[in-house]
Amino acid sequence: MENTFNGKRIQDLSILFMGDSITALYMGERGWPKYFCEKLGIEKHACTAVAGSHWCDYEDTVYDGNPVFKKDEPNPNNTMGNQVEKIKNKKNEGDKAFSDFDIIIMAAGTNDKMPESDEITDAQFTKEGVFIPLEEADRKTWGGSIRYVSEKLYEMYPNAIQFICTPVQADEKVRPFRSILKKGDFLKEMSARLSVRYIDTLYCGIYGRYEKWGENGRCLVDGLHPNVNGAKKMGEFVASAVAAALL
Repeated sequence: MENTFNGKRIQDLSILFMGDSITALYMGERGWPKYFCEKLGIEKHACTAVAGSHWCDYEDTVYDGNPVFKKDEPNPNNTMGNQVEKIKNKKNEGDKAFSDFDIIIMAAGTNDKMPESDEITDAQFTKEGVFIPLEEADRKTWGGSIRYVSEKLYEMYPNAIQFICTPVQADEKVRPFRSILKKGDFLKEMSARLSVRYIDTLYCGIYGRYEKWGENGRCLVDGLHPNVNGAKKMGEFVASAVAAALL
């Protein structure tokens, strides 16, 4: 498969995966990035995704470059902004895996509260028609956090194409469809505002009707996280969307 992105074939591109637990499964048999890479023949990739990650910072979030999951307590540093800090540190330390990326795929939001109002979101970008400095954006909000992540990634990797994915369906009692839909709609709006690519993984084939919390369903092993079938559906769907954007 050929493409025209910087004269490289798709299989020669370098991919960065960011996000929460679904992406943190990475190259395991239940990780959608595994099937993404297999479908496109990708060999160069890295992942900073962490289970439980949020877009939005907490009141006491500190960017220590070490976002980790804590099973029995919330970790205020487990945010997408702190994943960016980790990426920055690795790049500055000369880690070859983080020297450059062609594609950056971000998949988060299911663990966050619902997005704020249009007025709060707008305030993270402009005031009286003028863009506010990035440092003044409130990263405790969806708009401020997503703006921060996208712009900081652009500073480090100006030639990379960014993709933002929506959360997928789950057991209705755990993640009601309307909440996932509204979060996806907001992410679509943010993608447009930041002029980055958007992938609506709500259409990947994972249907909450067949999933139940704590049980292995058609696509989810526990009503929330993919089994092998769900990981394949999501990975191949995202791969098709990325390939279509590049061809």
